[in-house]
Amino acid sequence: MKILWYAKNHSIGGDFIYSQEVVRKLKSFGHEVYWVGFKEDFKCLADGVFTLPFYFRRPLFTIGKGPKRIREILLDLKPDVVHANLAFSTDDFALVNVCRTLKIPLVITFHAPFNDSNSFWGIITRLGYIFYSRFFSKANAVIIFSEPQKKYLVRYGVPKEKVHIVFNGVDTDKYKPGRQAYKESLGAKLIILYCGRLETGKNARILVEAFKELNLPEKVKLVVVGGGLEESSLRKLGEKDKNIIFTGYISDESRKIEIIQGSDIFVLPSEAEGMSLSLLEAMSCGLVPVTSNIISNMTVTGQAGLSVDLNNLKEDLKKVLLTLVKDEEKRKSMGELARERVVTNFSLDGNVHELISIYNKLKEEK
Repeated sequence: MKILWYAKNHSIGGDFIYSQEVVRKLKSFGHEVYWVGFKEDFKCLADGVFTLPFYFRRPLFTIGKGPKRIREILLDLKPDVVHANLAFSTDDFALVNVCRTLKIPLVITFHAPFNDSNSFWGIITRLGYIFYSRFFSKANAVIIFSEPQKKYLVRYGVPKEKVHIVFNGVDTDKYKPGRQAYKESLGAKLIILYCGRLETGKNARILVEAFKELNLPEKVKLVVVGGGLEESSLRKLGEKDKNIIFTGYISDESRKIEIIQGSDIFVLPSEAEGMSLSLLEAMSCGLVPVTSNIISNMTVTGQAGLSVDLNNLKEDLKKVLLTLVKDEEKRKSMGELARERVVTNFSLDGNVHELISIYNKLKEEK
């Protein structure tokens, strides 16, 4: 099968990493896969890379130059299916319309954060779903990650039969419990890990404040992996605490895996998520997940994690982290459960097989 994979080229964010992993896996299954996105130098295992012109590009949004180049690519390549992992650009809409005109099956995965509460972040994220829903109706299939997301899209006009719940997947052979070299290099006994963008809504600041207030022993470290708009202020907040380590953004996957494998507890206190790849990677490596009590996170963790209430976030974090720091057996048993849950429900192989099933069905219906 010939597949055109549409995604942003910015290497910041789990959706980009997920795209790279799926392209690699699709090729290993014998499919012909091409990548289209906004120009940026990056390594890609696809059979070919098409670049799109743009007026403005940032990690979270791009203003593209319209449908002309997209139409040229589709006419030249003649793919069996286009899979769009939305790049959050003006060309997202152009792609939908061009595929519809050329009668090329289009699958959309919507990685946008979601929160089903009536909080500020809940309202903001759901507005995004409402805005995109009319374009989703023109696609052949839409992939999201939970039943509440599906119900929301259906409520706003996306035909129920077009909406599929397919979980993100992680390579469980690559992300697995392993060496403790990173922990040893820090002289630590236990590591609490945050891995993600350092931006508003991720609540990394509250995590750092909670950790400082716990005043834990020197051998208990908080490691913050990632970059973003809040990185500078967070470094200032933690600069006098020798137990807090900021690594910045890590592009080397082997280094990232080494840090995850050397850690014990993974914390994701965000206000909204799509389906966090960092959370899946951490659980796959046997870390205990501590997440905010939003549907996106709890869909992943199930009974294998601990949740904290966003309405009482700092105090809940302090209580849960203190419990886990003191209870080694609980950490071990929950870490094993987390790993088992990912292997069973969130493997990359399982994810890609579901995608191929959708592609095949659309190809037959064409």
